[in-house]
Amino acid sequence: HGAPGDQYHLLIGTLTETVIFEADFNGGLPAGWLASGFWHEATTACAGSDGCGEGGVMYFGQDATCDYDDLEAVSGALRSPVINLDGVAGPYQLSFCSHLETENESAYDIAQVELNSEILERTPDGGWQTRVIDIDSISGDTATISFTFDSVDDFYNTYTGWHIDGVQLVAQGVDCTDPDPCAGDVDGSGFVDTDDLLVVILF
Repeated sequence: HGAPGDQYHLLIGTLTETVIFEADFNGGLPAGWLASGFWHEATTACAGSDGCGEGGVMYFGQDATCDYDDLEAVSGALRSPVINLDGVAGPYQLSFCSHLETENESAYDIAQVELNSEILERTPDGGWQTRVIDIDSISGDTATISFTFDSVDDFYNTYTGWHIDGVQLVAQGVDCTDPDPCAGDVDGSGFVDTDDLLVVILF
């Protein structure tokens, strides 16, 4: 009793990841990237060895003092070129290497990751770590990734600041060739994602 009227057959395929965009900073600021404020290409001297790679990183801070203290509030953005998403279905996953040291107060020293000017996360303080952000969908056929930092005030800015490396955006999917399209594509969108799972759960 109480069984749903509709039945769905799900075929389990192979999870796939398609790299849409990636960048390291071994050769300085890559073509198409924009950097403002204290953002610049640097070594890992102020943050210690990069546990996520080797070579150069991007740094919001000052190499000479290993901080972002400038006797006034400071801010800046590290922004990727426009990424073409035409023909690449989601969901997506953004990953990057981060080393962040601030006064760790919620209203100050704000380090954020943005996609098309929408905030994905406020990155927490911590030593070198790989941050992974799941993105269900992206509106439009293009994407721009930004790493923004704002000290908000000119107090307690003698911390190391923010180091970024190994930026990568991938599209996630399920590869199945028999039948075609995938039987798991319950909602007929052309790919298997969380929306298909929700259909099965809710109905």
